[in-house]
Amino acid sequence: MPRESKLPNHPPEHRESEADRPDDADPTVTDPTLEGTHAAPILDEAVLEVERRVVKWWHPVLALLALLAIYWIAQALDVRTLLQAMRIWAEELGAQGPVLFVAVYVLLTMLGIPGSWLTLAAGALFGSLVGVLAVIVASTTSCALSFLVARHWMRERVEKWVGQNKRFQKLNRLTERHGSAVVLVVRLLNLLPFAVVNYGFGVTRVRFRTYLLWSFLGKIPGTVIMVVGIDAIIDAIVLRQVPWGLVIIVIVMASLLALTLRTLHHRIQASAPPEDSSNNPRTR
Repeated sequence: MPRESKLPNHPPEHRESEADRPDDADPTVTDPTLEGTHAAPILDEAVLEVERRVVKWWHPVLALLALLAIYWIAQALDVRTLLQAMRIWAEELGAQGPVLFVAVYVLLTMLGIPGSWLTLAAGALFGSLVGVLAVIVASTTSCALSFLVARHWMRERVEKWVGQNKRFQKLNRLTERHGSAVVLVVRLLNLLPFAVVNYGFGVTRVRFRTYLLWSFLGKIPGTVIMVVGIDAIIDAIVLRQVPWGLVIIVIVMASLLALTLRTLHHRIQASAPPEDSSNNPRTR
């Protein structure tokens, strides 16, 4: 007999039959189909979250000032020699370096360690191209393995863990109506910790191929910005000149990220069912 998901949900008014279930949907997950009255507040909250996180005009200015501050601090502390030695050490490792990095990244992120610092380390050690490729391979592998572990081997434990996270409860219900869009928004915005998302989606009804594809695509912009950004800072410190090519890549990717978020914002907002303005948090 299939097991019921223990994640909190509203009482179902309708449960789909076996004939209605998609061929590749997980048969062990039986979350109810949501009605508009339940989904509307969740969708509205997601719109607010996207609005809050969409890049504003002053964000690039703030980022530029932060980069300049890092550069000046590095110059004052004379870390140029240390950075050069670090790059030389990574080059001496050859192909083993990125392979070892991928293994360490997957292990640590599956144990719940944030991947942001590891992503920055990839850019510092391997540069832009190899760093981006290593992080994409590592993060996608971690996403896939964590999802499969949660879905097939540790369902009850993961359900108990993420079931205590109110934001994930709302995300779980929202996934019912907008599976691919929700996965993409979560990856672009980092709404929840990396490990929580990876394991948590394993106990929702989202399909594995949908989850993996949009996780892969959603990790690319942020990875490029972080890896290329730290590589640009290190090049500026070591070579004592601004690597304008890398700076342009970061600016272009940040602009594409902002555009994508705005597009998703309008899509979620347009698909939200109308509800009483007295219950709408944006009108309070």
